[in-house]
Amino acid sequence: MPQIAVIILAAGEGTRMKSDIPKVLHPVAGYPLIAYPLNLCRQLHLKSVILVIGKKNEAVRKAVIGMGAKGIRFAIQHPPLGTAHAVQMGLKALAKFDGDLLILCGDMPLLKRSTLENLIWAHREKRAVLTFVTSVLQNPFGYGRILRTSRGEVCGIVEEKDADDNQRKISEINTGVYLVNSAFLREKLAQIENKNVKKEYYLTDLVSLAFHEQKPMTTVLTDDPSEGLGVNTQKDLTGVNELVNKERIGALMGRGVRFSSFENVIVDAGVSVGTGTSIDAPVSLTGKTAIGKNCRIEPGVIIRDSVIGNDVTIKASSYIEGGIVESNAKIGPFAHLRSGAHIGPKAKVGNFVEVKKSRIGEGSKVNHLSYIGDARIGKAVNVGAGTITCNYDGFNKFQTVLEDGVFVGSDTQFVAPVCIGKGAVIGAGSTITKNVKPKSLALTRAPQVEIKNWASRRNKKK
Repeated sequence: MPQIAVIILAAGEGTRMKSDIPKVLHPVAGYPLIAYPLNLCRQLHLKSVILVIGKKNEAVRKAVIGMGAKGIRFAIQHPPLGTAHAVQMGLKALAKFDGDLLILCGDMPLLKRSTLENLIWAHREKRAVLTFVTSVLQNPFGYGRILRTSRGEVCGIVEEKDADDNQRKISEINTGVYLVNSAFLREKLAQIENKNVKKEYYLTDLVSLAFHEQKPMTTVLTDDPSEGLGVNTQKDLTGVNELVNKERIGALMGRGVRFSSFENVIVDAGVSVGTGTSIDAPVSLTGKTAIGKNCRIEPGVIIRDSVIGNDVTIKASSYIEGGIVESNAKIGPFAHLRSGAHIGPKAKVGNFVEVKKSRIGEGSKVNHLSYIGDARIGKAVNVGAGTITCNYDGFNKFQTVLEDGVFVGSDTQFVAPVCIGKGAVIGAGSTITKNVKPKSLALTRAPQVEIKNWASRRNKKK
C-alpha cells in the first residue's frame, strides 16, 4: 500500500482579512485555522507533513512549533506564484518520497476526517493518479468550478476569474483537497503554465492534464457542503465560527446538555460540559474550560480556561478566567474570579466580589462587594460586605490568611501580611494590621461621640 505524505498550503498572506495576523493563525472555536488540518493529519496517523509558509509568515512557524505538533517540516514559498508553485516548494522537502501526496489547505476548519478517509479509499479503489474533493454550494462565488463531460467525467476546473457566465452557474466546486500520485505530480507540475487572469500557476490544471492523457481520475463529494468552505475574509471567518459553534452545541445537546438557544452562545472546541448542565444565552465558554454535571450557567456568564465542578451555579453576568470552582459552589451574580481563584465545595462568592489568586475553603461565604486577593480562607468562614484584603504595597504582594470558622464583620480591611486564627471574630469597620489569635475579638474603631441637642442648636442658627 503506497505511503501518504502531506503538504499543507499555508503561505497566503491573507490580504483580504485586512489584518496583520497571518490568515492561518486567525482563531476558529479557540484554535488557529492551521490547527485543523494538523489535527486531521494526527487523526489519520500521517507523520510526514510539510507546511508551506510565506517568507513573511515566520509567526506561523513559531505558532505550529508552540502547539507541540510533531514531525512537521517547513517549506518557504517566495514569491507567491500560485498553488502549483506552492506544492512545488513543498515537494523539495520530499525529494525521495514515492507514494501518494495528500494536499490540504490551511484555511478549511470544517473538513472532516471521514471525507479524507473516503478520499483515500476512492483513490486506491480506482487506482487513480489524482483524486480530489468537491462540494456543492448554493452560492459558489469565488470558488473554482468543476467541469464535466456529457458522460459526467470530470475534465477540468476553471477558476472564478477565468470562468464564463455559463461556467459560473455550476454549483459543484473544488475544495482544494487532493490525493495525487507523487510521480505523476512531479511530471505534470513542470507542464503547468500561468496563462490566466492572475498570472499564477494553478494546481487545478492537473485535472485537465490528467483528462487529456486519459489517466485514471475520480472525485469525492462532501456529505456536508460546508466542509468545502475556506476562509479568505473576516466575514468568512465569522461564518465558519458560527458553523463550528453550532456543531459543538448540537453535539453537547446529544450528550444531555441543555441550551436555551443556539444564538449568542459560544462554546470553543476545547470546552467540555457534563450531562445535565443547563446553559442560558448569552454565554461564552472558551479555551480549555471543563464544566461538570448538573451545573446552571445563567445569562451573561463568561468562563475561560477554568474548571467547574458538579452541581455548581454560576449566576448572571459573572466572569471567570483561570479559576477552579468545586462542586456545589455558588458564584455571582456579577462576580469576578481572576487567575488563581480556587473556590472550594459549597462555598459562595456573591455579587460584585472579585477574587484573585486566592483559595476559599469549603462552605465559606464572601457574599457582597468585596475584594479577596492573595488570600487563604479556611472552612466555614463568613466574610462580611465591603471586606478588602490590602495585598499590595506598591512593590510586592502579601498574603492574608483567615483560618477555619473566622467571622469578618462588614467594611473590614486586612493589611497583609496578616493571619487571623481559628474562630476569631473581626468587628465591623476594622482595619486589621496585626495577627489575631484564635477565638479572639479584634476591632479598631474610634470612640463614638454623642452631643445632645446638637441638631436643634444647628437648626436655630439656620
